[in-house]
Amino acid sequence: MKLYDEASERGVRLALIAATIFYGIFGHIDVVGINADMVRGILPYSIFWTWLSPYYWKDQPYMFILMLQSLVIYGIQWKLVRMGKINRHVFTLSLLVNTIWVARSIPQYTLTTIFMPFATLNPVFTLLEIILKLPFGWSWNLSDAHWACGVYGQCSWETNGLSYLWNWGHYLTLFMWILPVIIWWRNRK
Repeated sequence: MKLYDEASERGVRLALIAATIFYGIFGHIDVVGINADMVRGILPYSIFWTWLSPYYWKDQPYMFILMLQSLVIYGIQWKLVRMGKINRHVFTLSLLVNTIWVARSIPQYTLTTIFMPFATLNPVFTLLEIILKLPFGWSWNLSDAHWACGVYGQCSWETNGLSYLWNWGHYLTLFMWILPVIIWWRNRK
């Protein structure tokens, strides 16, 4: 007896796409943390992330825009899955992780992992995700407020940097950056 088949996987993917749409319409973000840092003029993400995340400080417009961006990127990725260029399991994992981000009210993580399936084609996409996640573009001073918040967890809403290091989201993000590079390395010929 098989516990897992292609029809089951298709059902999981459809459920995750439905969840993306649901959270895009009805979801919420943790505006307290983002707004608290915005008031101080700092963000734990790169300036490029802000360009791809218009209205990140507003609840519903941001969720809706993020949903539209996600659906377009998922559509491109699915086309590449159908062409055999992207591993379908990596694509499904990406859907799952990005649904977890929006379900946990931390959708700002989505743009730092949504390009993961593309990294199975070329690891340069992992660099794109790293550039979006780390506070590049604000200054080259690695001890400024953006870096202190984004890397060390010294944000206005999080004063204990040590607890920030144990944040499960950072470990999941690291996993999502490393896994596609391993798959790319294994499949290259």
